[in-house]
Amino acid sequence: MEDAIPYFTAQININQNDWDAYLRRAEAEDAQNQREVAIADYTAAIKLHPGGGKKIQTAAPSATLHD
Repeated sequence: MEDAIPYFTAQININQNDWDAYLRRAEAEDAQNQREVAIADYTAAIKLHPGGGKKIQTAAPSATLHD
């Protein structure tokens, strides 16, 4: 799990529109109790893929999403 954040950060650096990379990085951050950065990444994923909001919100059980 500790390799997930750098991996997905690299994916985001390659493609800043990769909503799934934001989602996966947020899940890894959330698992490590990095709530504020997880919320920012969950929010970015929703903005990039608004139709996937239900999937993203389901993946964010402990975070509160902000606009």
